Amino acid sequence: MRIAVYNRFLTTLGGGERYMLKIAEILGRHAEVDVLSQTLVSHDVIRARLGIDVDHVNMVRLPDDATGTVEKASADYDLFINASHLDPVSSRARASVLLVYFPSARSTGWRSLVRRAVEQYARPLLCIPVLDGGFGPEEWSGDTPFRWTNGEGRVKLSTRNGSPPELSVRLASFRHDNTGPEVVFASGSHEIAVVNVPPGSDFREFRITPTQKEDGVFQLSIRSDTFEPPAIVNDRRRLGVAVGTISPVGWRKRVARHTVERLSFRPGEELHTEWPSRTPRYVTSYDSIWTISKFVRYWTERYWDTRSSLINPPVDVEGIQALGLWPKENLILNVGRFFEGHHNKKHIEMIRAFGGMVDAGLRGWTLVLVGGSSEEPVHREYLRRVRSEAAGLPVVIAPDIPYSELLNLYSRASIYWHATGLDEDERRDPAAMEHFGITTVEAMAASCVPVVIRRAGQSEIVSHQQNGLLWNDLEGLKASTWAVISDPTLRSKLSAAARCRSLDFSHREFERKLLRLVDAVAPLRRRQYADAVN
Repeated sequence: MRIAVYNRFLTTLGGGERYMLKIAEILGRHAEVDVLSQTLVSHDVIRARLGIDVDHVNMVRLPDDATGTVEKASADYDLFINASHLDPVSSRARASVLLVYFPSARSTGWRSLVRRAVEQYARPLLCIPVLDGGFGPEEWSGDTPFRWTNGEGRVKLSTRNGSPPELSVRLASFRHDNTGPEVVFASGSHEIAVVNVPPGSDFREFRITPTQKEDGVFQLSIRSDTFEPPAIVNDRRRLGVAVGTISPVGWRKRVARHTVERLSFRPGEELHTEWPSRTPRYVTSYDSIWTISKFVRYWTERYWDTRSSLINPPVDVEGIQALGLWPKENLILNVGRFFEGHHNKKHIEMIRAFGGMVDAGLRGWTLVLVGGSSEEPVHREYLRRVRSEAAGLPVVIAPDIPYSELLNLYSRASIYWHATGLDEDERRDPAAMEHFGITTVEAMAASCVPVVIRRAGQSEIVSHQQNGLLWNDLEGLKASTWAVISDPTLRSKLSAAARCRSLDFSHREFERKLLRLVDAVAPLRRRQYADAVN
C-alpha cells in the first residue's frame, strides 16, 4: 500500500508539521509512505528539532511552479493525506483524507443567501477580484491580513459591462535583507507594468488595469523573484511578495467595503474566494475529514456543512513523564509564540494580571513567558512592548529557548497559564481562539496545575476543579491563581489529576486512534498492526 502525507509548509516544523510527521512515522511502519512538500527537510533535522524518527519514510519534493502538481501526484497513491493548512488541493487518490486545523470561514444561515447574491450579482457589478492560484494561506502583520505569492499570484475578475476596472493592489516586501523586489504585473501574455516594491513592512499601493480576457474573464498576474527566509525564522518556503488587499478603485470599493462585506461575511472571511456553496469544492474530493478538536469539528460542520472525525494532536506525554516528579517551585509558566496580531497569545494581558497580584501582596512567585520569536519588525516591536510591560516585575521573558530548557521549566513550574482568546468574540471570530492547546497538555504531563481560559480547545482539555481551573476574564484568572497558591491541598490534588488526564493525549493513544481511522478509509493489513489498534 502506498501512502502520501502532504504539507506545503513542512520546513516551518511547527505544531501542524509535528502532527503530520508523527502520522508519517506511524504509518511508515505498516506501509510505504512518502512525505510530499515543495521544500524538504532532512531526516536528521526532523529528528533533532521534533524528536520524530522518519528514516523509514521517503521525502519527495514537488515543483512549486506548476498548477495542479500536487493533485496530479496524488493519483499515484492508495491513500493521500492533505495535512497542509488550508491548502486547497483536490485529491485523485483511491482514498483521501483532509486534515483540518481550522476551516476557512463560510457564511451560514441568512448570510449564505446574501453570499449567493454576491456571487451572482454583486461580484461582476462591483468588479470584485478572485484569487486564482499562486497564493499562500492568510497571514497577519499586526492587524493587516496578507498572503505571500510563490513567485506568481494569479487573479481573475468578471465585469458586468465588459470594460476592465482599475484595481488597487497593496504590496509589501518583508524581506530580511532589506531589499525590495521588482514586481511585474501582467494580463495574459501582455506585460502591464513593472514596479519596485520598497523594502520594509509597509504596504504600498499600486494602480493596475487588466487588459486581457480569457473565457470572458479578465486575468492579472503578480510576478516576482522568490527568496528563502533566514534560518532563524524556521520557514523554508520560497516566497515572492506579500499581497495585502486587491480591490477595485472608486465607488465600487466603497460599496463593497461598507455594504457587501458587512452584510455577508464574518471577520476573517474573504471576499476574494469563489465558492458559491458552503462546502469548498476541493473538500468534496476527500473521503474523510479529520479535525484536531471538538471546537474545530464544530466550526468545520458549521462553515463547510460536512462531518468529520476527531483525532487530537499527539503530545509527548510519555517523554515528559519519564523525566520524573521534580520538586515544584513558585513558578507560573506560559508557552506561546511572541507575535502581534490575529490569534495573539495575550502576553501583555497576563503580565498585567500578574502585576495586579503583586500589587495585592503576592511575594516569592515568578511568571515565566516562553515562546518563539520572529525577525519581522512588527513582531520585534511586540516583543519589545512585552519586555517593557514586564519591567520591574518578577517576570522572566524567555524567547527561543532550547527544548531541553523548556522541559526543565515544565518540571519546575507549579502553575500553567493560557489566555489565548481573551477579549475575543468566539462567535464572530472563532479562529482567534486556541484550537486545541498542546502546551497545556505538556504542562499537565509535568504535573503543572492548568489555570486556563474557559474557551475553545482549553475547555476540552481541562475539567474545572477536577484537573485544573477555568476562568472567563482577568479577574477570574487572578482569583483562580490565588486559590491554587493559597491551598497546597488543592494544588496537590489538581496536579496529580492533571498528570493523569494528559495520558489521554499521549503518542500511544494517538497511534491507536490514527490506525482505526486509516482502517476505516483505506484498510491496511490487520495482522501488521492489530496489537497497536487493540
